[in-house]
Amino acid sequence: MPLKVAIIYNEPVTDSPIVDFGEEEAIIGVLEEVVAVKKALMELGHSVEKVPLRMPMESVPAVLRAIQADVVFNLFEGFEDLPHSEPVVAKMMEDMGISFTGNPSSVLALTLDKAEFKKTLHKAGVGTPASMVLTPGTI
Repeated sequence: MPLKVAIIYNEPVTDSPIVDFGEEEAIIGVLEEVVAVKKALMELGHSVEKVPLRMPMESVPAVLRAIQADVVFNLFEGFEDLPHSEPVVAKMMEDMGISFTGNPSSVLALTLDKAEFKKTLHKAGVGTPASMVLTPGTI
């Protein structure tokens, strides 16, 4: 049965200082990924809408509520100036009852804290390389 699919992604900001640090490949990669996913879903017979998310963060809930889809294909990786926005957007979709692909907000949030994630892996019996947490006080 064909589905209505919305692909959400962070619309690349081309006039950002991050572009000066060689991130243009990542910016282009996001857009290529959206095109590839859309093409694959359409080849499977689904209808697809691209929904770029833009700053400010306060505008995102209205954009999400306006989506008329059976499922959201989540390619959102967070806004440049808000590193924790990736799990926040996933949490918004969870709270709104929107079905979406990818990890739940709790997992996305956990992976942003590398030290905590490492502890979780160790508790689950997954080995990881030796590491050290550095803070401004350790330097």
